Amino acid sequence: MNNITIRFRVLGIVFANVALVAILVAITMNNLTKLRTELKEIAEKDIVMVGLLARITEHQLEQALAFERAVRDIALSKTVTDPGSFLVSFESNEAKFVEYGEVVASEIGQAEALTQTVLDGDFDEAVKEEFRS
Repeated sequence: MNNITIRFRVLGIVFANVALVAILVAITMNNLTKLRTELKEIAEKDIVMVGLLARITEHQLEQALAFERAVRDIALSKTVTDPGSFLVSFESNEAKFVEYGEVVASEIGQAEALTQTVLDGDFDEAVKEEFRS
């Protein structure tokens, strides 16, 4: 070991460092590839599903509001002598309730179709199991 010159020792250290950096670069590239795949899966399924569920929730709340207004209109129509305006409002709110019901049913169908697409897709089993739960 004492016969090796300082020049070769320094070169040995430099080559060892270059080799370690190359290994770190390979590991980092592998991890970035995995991350890209996970981000793609999130973008393709999770974000779309969250948006769809948010719209379903919003429309269900609108439907509940229309129902409450219709019930209020019926209750108020029984307390006045001329219930005509309340009955017109009731019919309007009843129509909104039915309309939102159809929208929610349609969106639930879309969510089910998206779920089935993910379950039938080429995602790995861990992703499919996460999506089922």
